[in-house]
Amino acid sequence: MFNNPPNRSEALVLDGIQRAMQVGRADAPLGRYIRAGDARWPDALQQRELFRRQDRSGEFRPYQSQFGLQGMGWIALHRIASPDARTMESLNAALMAGVVAAVFVWCTRRFGAPAAWIGAATLFLSPWPVLFARDLYWVAFTLFLPMLVMLYAGQRLYDRSGPRLAVLALFGAAVATKLLCGYEYLTTLVIAGLFPVVFHGLTLRRPPREIVTRLFQAGLVSVAAFALALVLHLHRLGVSDPEANTGSALDYVVSVAQKRLHSSNPEEVAREVCNEDFWRDDNCVPVFVESLRANPVTVVGQYVAFRYMLPWLARLEEGEVSAADRTALRDRLQAVPASRRLSVLADTPLVTLQPWIVRGTNTLVFLAICLAAALKLRASRNAGMLVALPVLAVCVAAPLSWFIAAKGHSYLHTTMNYVLWYLPMLPAMLIYLAIDARTCAPRSRRRRSGQPRISSDHRMTPT
Repeated sequence: MFNNPPNRSEALVLDGIQRAMQVGRADAPLGRYIRAGDARWPDALQQRELFRRQDRSGEFRPYQSQFGLQGMGWIALHRIASPDARTMESLNAALMAGVVAAVFVWCTRRFGAPAAWIGAATLFLSPWPVLFARDLYWVAFTLFLPMLVMLYAGQRLYDRSGPRLAVLALFGAAVATKLLCGYEYLTTLVIAGLFPVVFHGLTLRRPPREIVTRLFQAGLVSVAAFALALVLHLHRLGVSDPEANTGSALDYVVSVAQKRLHSSNPEEVAREVCNEDFWRDDNCVPVFVESLRANPVTVVGQYVAFRYMLPWLARLEEGEVSAADRTALRDRLQAVPASRRLSVLADTPLVTLQPWIVRGTNTLVFLAICLAAALKLRASRNAGMLVALPVLAVCVAAPLSWFIAAKGHSYLHTTMNYVLWYLPMLPAMLIYLAIDARTCAPRSRRRRSGQPRISSDHRMTPT
């Protein structure tokens, strides 16, 4: 799993760079060349070779579902230094590592190094964040920017004389940066950025009304950041198609949103999207219809059945079972009553069951972490629980919000969206399990002169 190439969507960036070099401008920073003989997209390794050979044959089709800030950035870098694809991927991964390291430096200062390293390990050892860290299209480090801002500066929101507007502006800039690179994971991005606001407010003993006010202010800034990204996106659509008016550009953006979120008429939306099918997929219409009709509970269930959580089991999970054998086993199970399915499984060779066994193990580990955190919260009888409970609730809401709100996108993209469990639910839960619950306790408002101060790790330090 760790050796797999980046997602096919990286082709949008590489072909976008080639097109900018060909025409001398970056009015369409993302897109792909429809080359002769391309029935479908080339895989990532083929795309790297096309980029190396500067293959610009075929018609260029711009990708217009977002503004394309990441494409502009990579084009600008290529004009300066002309790096190859692997060099750009390495730089992208380094940016991700730097942002994640900064997050866990804060965790080290607040909770101690052992707990912070345990939280960091969930990201550095998981195939999901590692794979997307280098992908030029997803620029995954931008997902962590709003949370990083609020971890370090969110406390200043509660200072009466602090630079509150500056913190909110920085948070809005972080949100807008990600949205200009794509609207995917909008709800997760914002909620993950808000959990530090809750944490800082509770540990500072601020009243609930003030915490809600600060959350509301940050939410308004997020809406403003979305509006900015949308306006710039509509402007770009007008530049790429001078004959289009604002209404038609907005209709296009709405159709893209319906494809990812929800539609009362999924057949019409699917036909409209697939008439200009960017992916050249014959199954486009039925796949999109199925995703838009999916039950949100079913979608969440797909992600609870965790894939590739334990990296050292990834190759076992992939297995060597053919698609035909998997379908045959599924048909046999469906053809017998539930009471006889165990006997069918018992007669099935172990090598055929291997992928399901490994995935079941991953799922049990995931559920065990969630259960352990819940049991620790229930067993806590101190002030730290009053902080940990709402903070962890917000962390859980972050990934669930996208799975439910964008069920169409989540239903289709099961090769990507597991990464949302790490933003920041799984690291937060493991850090909580690794610390003394009292570490989360609210800080004392004041201390009398001559009294010792209790630091966050509960060691007595002189004043």
